Amino acid sequence: SAEIECVQVGGKPVWVMFTGQLLFPGMPEQDMILACMDVSARRSAEEGLLRARDEAAEARSQLVVAIESLEEAFAFFDVHDKLVQCNQRFADLVGHGYQPEQLRGRTFETLVRGALDEGEHPEAGFSNSEWVAERLRRHASGSAAFQLRVGERWFQVSDHATPGGGSVCIHADITSLKRQEGDLLLARDLAEQANRAKSAFLATMSHEIRTPMNGVLGMLELLALTRLETEQQETVEAIQESARTLLRLIDDILDFSKIEAGKLDIMPETSSIPDVLHKVQKA
Repeated sequence: SAEIECVQVGGKPVWVMFTGQLLFPGMPEQDMILACMDVSARRSAEEGLLRARDEAAEARSQLVVAIESLEEAFAFFDVHDKLVQCNQRFADLVGHGYQPEQLRGRTFETLVRGALDEGEHPEAGFSNSEWVAERLRRHASGSAAFQLRVGERWFQVSDHATPGGGSVCIHADITSLKRQEGDLLLARDLAEQANRAKSAFLATMSHEIRTPMNGVLGMLELLALTRLETEQQETVEAIQESARTLLRLIDDILDFSKIEAGKLDIMPETSSIPDVLHKVQKA
């Protein structure tokens, strides 16, 4: 039999399968029966299937290239938690020297155990076996996000279930962010330490100035009790007011220290506006 592409009378191409059989096998006569069958539909279906396979292979090749180009470590698991596809970055995390195709078909648990052998650090409070069980629990939850240390690097891990029953695992390298976080925490601690030192200095300075200032005010009160001329009395009052102003300034400095410490108490007091204006005018 043979399949030949023919052309119908109307010009339409058609595939025909010719099958021949001798009428009298073994006899001198060479008469034969020839059968023709239109196989265009089957040929079209076969060609469509071949095209679909080629397109699927091309799509898979493009998908592999796209996954491999990701900056993150990527892995896809089927409904039985067996690895379907991953990129080289993921393969490097779970086994030194492995290629992605060598890991296909391995279970998630097997890969986690391999990652522990390659330098993955369990979270604080977990032994290796407990950490494997915890990773399996988080993976089975369908949505998990946590930070993971592997060797000297840090990763943000995200496990998510897919609609078909599988799951996707992504490990994003956040080592530089962790270093920046450490630098920021150190800078914050240094700033808080400097702020505490400043507050302690202000409080000490304020107390040291307040003591002699109270002595000055006391001496001015004694001086005011003596017999003074009018001009002298006004001078003493001006000095007393200046001293009280300086004392209030010292109290304000102490208030700043209390504000930074979160211990400021606001005390409402009555005040005379005419007296305030008079003092401002005299100042």
